[in-house]
Amino acid sequence: MIEYQPVRASEYRNVGRLITGESRPFQLCLKCRCCAADDPKNCSSMPCCFGIDCDLPDKPYGVCAFTPKICNCDTCAV
Repeated sequence: MIEYQPVRASEYRNVGRLITGESRPFQLCLKCRCCAADDPKNCSSMPCCFGIDCDLPDKPYGVCAFTPKICNCDTCAV
């Protein structure tokens, strides 16, 4: 079985007042481009689990990254 990895770059957004003291995991299943781990020319568009990463180094407070985490998912249950 081929292991695929997301190749789409992170998108940075300021979430400002959306961040509260209550931190709950957030994931969303969307299409992204993934390539085989051992063959970067073997790529395909497939459903990916995206998550939000905050408290990033070299980014101001409130800026988070919406990044693909897992390729070829059916659901993004946490």
